[in-house]
This record gives sequence, C-alpha cells and structure tokens, in this order.
Amino acid sequence: MPATPRHHAQFVGASGIPVVSYPFRFSARALLLSDGVPPEPGGYWSTQMRLLPLFALVVGLSALGCNKKPPAQSKDVGPPKVTVAAPLVRPVTEFTELTGTLAAVKTADIRARVNGYVQKVLFQEGAEVKAGARLIEIDPEPFQVALGLAEAGVKSAEAQREQAAANEARVNKTLMAGAASKEEYDQARANLLVSKANVEKSQKDVEQAKLNLSYTTIVAPFDGRVDRIFVNEGNVVTGGTGSGTVLTRVTTVDPTYAYFTVDEQTVLAYLRRAQREGRVSSAPGTGPPVEIQLRDETGYPHKGTIDFASSELSPSTGTLQIRGTFPNPAPRLLRPGLFVRGRIPLKTATEATLIPDDAVQSDQAERVVYVVGPNNRVAVKHVKLGPQSMGLRVVEGLAPADRVIINGLARIQPDMEIDPQPGEIKPRPDPAAQPSAPTGNAGPGAPPGASGSATDPPKSK
Repeated sequence: MPATPRHHAQFVGASGIPVVSYPFRFSARALLLSDGVPPEPGGYWSTQMRLLPLFALVVGLSALGCNKKPPAQSKDVGPPKVTVAAPLVRPVTEFTELTGTLAAVKTADIRARVNGYVQKVLFQEGAEVKAGARLIEIDPEPFQVALGLAEAGVKSAEAQREQAAANEARVNKTLMAGAASKEEYDQARANLLVSKANVEKSQKDVEQAKLNLSYTTIVAPFDGRVDRIFVNEGNVVTGGTGSGTVLTRVTTVDPTYAYFTVDEQTVLAYLRRAQREGRVSSAPGTGPPVEIQLRDETGYPHKGTIDFASSELSPSTGTLQIRGTFPNPAPRLLRPGLFVRGRIPLKTATEATLIPDDAVQSDQAERVVYVVGPNNRVAVKHVKLGPQSMGLRVVEGLAPADRVIINGLARIQPDMEIDPQPGEIKPRPDPAAQPSAPTGNAGPGAPPGASGSATDPPKSK
C-alpha cells in the first residue's frame, strides 16, 4: 500500500515569519470531514483538532509581540502660559445707587359735578388727551330747561324794575306837589331798589344755570393719559364737590417723577459735595443729575435732575426722601408705579485703576490679584475693591506698571514660574450693564436704597 503523502502546515505571524510548522498527512478518513462524517475517537484527525486551539494561542501571542511599540518618551511641558495686561486707568465718577418708584406729576380723579344720566363716553380708554378734550357727556336736557327758566326770570325781574322805577318817579312828583306823603315816597323808593336786586339775582341764576349746563360736558383738566371708564352709558351719577361719582382718572405723562429714599450717610456725602462746589441754589433744574433704569434695561438711559428733597429726615427710618424729574417722550416708557434703579454722583470724576472681575481672587477674607513678579514668577497683591465702571472693577492697590494676570488663573499659584503672554484690558461698551444691587426698598417712606459700590465678585483662590 503506498504511503500516505505527508504535508506541513505553517502558521505565519504578523511579521511574516513562520512560527509553527506541523506535519500532517491527508487520508481518506480526513477527507470524510468535508462530507460531514465525524472522525473516529482517538484517530489522527481528532488529535489535530485538539491541538488547533494551542496553535491559535501561539499565533496571537506572536502577533502581539510583533505589534508592540516602544513607549513614547515624555516631553518637558515648561511653565504654564498665562495672559497678562496692564490695568486700565480711566476717569471714574463715584455714584451712589438708589431704588425708587415712578409717580405722575399730576393725577386727577374726574368726578361728576351735577346729577344726571351718563349720555356719551367720548374717549378711548388708555389714550392720551389734551387739556380741554371732551371725555363724558351727562344728559343736558334738564339743565337746558333750567337755563331757560332762569333767563325768563331775568326778563320778569327787569319788567318789575321798570314798573317800580316809574312808580317811584310818579310818587316823587306827587310829593313835590304836596299831594303825597313822605312815607308813600319811601315805599316807592324801596320797591325800586328791591326790583333792581331781583334783576341782579335772576342774572346770577342764569349764570348758575349756564355753569350747571357746562358741567354736563366733562373735559380733561390737563394733558395726560386717561384711565378706564368707571361708569357706563345710562348710569346715574351723583354730582358734588368732594362726593361726586368718580368717572375716570387722568394722569400726566411727560415729565414724570421718581421718588427715592436715601440714608443719612448719602445725604451728608451729597451736602459735603455741594459745599465744596459752592452750590446753594434750589431753583428747578439746578439740582444734581440723576439717572435711572427700568428692570429690563441695561445702563441708565433716562437722565434727569433732583428737584426736591424733604426738609427733615424721618425719625423712624433715618432716611430722607428725594425726588427726580425725568423727560418721558414717546413711547412713554416711564409709567407711574414702576420700580426703577437710580444713581447720583457723589464725587467728580477722578483717575481710577480698573481690571476685569475675573482677575480678582479670594484669599480667605481678603481680595488679591496675581501679577507677574521678578523672574516671571507669580506675585500676590492685596487690593481693595470699588464700584464697577465700563464693565470693569475699580481697585486700589495696583500700580499702572503692574502686569496683571487676566487669563489662565486656574493653572497657577503664588511663586510659580509662568510664561506671560501679552494681552489687553478693554472697557465694555455698556458701562452699567451689571449694576450692583442696592440695599433697601423702593418708594416714598421706604428704607434707604443707597449703596456706594457694587457687590464683590465671589471669586475663590
């Protein structure tokens, strides 16, 4: 029987080098595997199958060994890079910040002055009206009748006066002829005087009737905005000076007032400034400037002047009420009752040092700024914070030549060597985009709302 040919199976690693060479021979029994016939237990091919996992393990280990790369060698990182810039020096005005409430310069409750039925409503609710504009009409017919009666009374009184005058002249002639007594003449004279007084009274009755008729047409007392109508057409209203039915309300819109309350310290600071500048006039428009903003506004776009200050501080709160006057052109944003933030200058503009709030760090209870020291090492400077201006923080304790670290603060610590990169501190276009929150409540009679500086930023080392 011819010998079965022997063959070698080679397993090649990832490097291309044969790692296993195992001889085996083809046989008819092995070829039966392609027909799905299993090998006999303990046979030759069964032995090859048991060794196959071992071959796979050897191949895998060889591939791992050939693909393994040498470890990358570490590089020297060097000092961390940070951005540095000289502090900004600009003229800054110190302000005290206030809270307040807007109020109309004039407010009038429009009341009925005569009794009657509401005949017409002639205005649109919420509209602006001019002084003298017709608002409401009360049924005028009863008052027209009353006027006619008063005018007729005048004619009657005038006729009686003419008769009394003629009688007085006749009695006087009779008296001169000796045919009448002095008593008869005196009576005729008194009747003439009474008739003249009746004429004057009837004329006043006409004036009153005309006045009552004019009260049936209710007009705006001044330029302003009219409120909603409180009665409807056909309602009966009652007239009267102080008890008449309230029909609507009119308030002025331009200019407008803002009422603030300031504490004693702010009052003294302002008075000292006025003393230094020699300002003693209290004429309207000559008071200190004041600026306000609404809740949804940035900056202080509304400019006005302080035109009133109370004559004494409140003994219960220790505050003084002041008032500012502000123009309110269209679209009339300043409405009575709105809350506003305001500020008034306490000192004239002086040179100040400004840096970003992000450059200020906390060292326990103190505020510090990191600067570039000798040999490019981090140095620490203690600073005192002031208010915000131009989007930056006013600080004391820095020199104009200091190089302040403004970026990369998280990667450094005191006395660490750094690689400073030049930068620049730029003021923001809106100098009051982040106004500080004043202390106190708004409105007349509220506690003080003045604050000399903005809130410190909550930075940590």
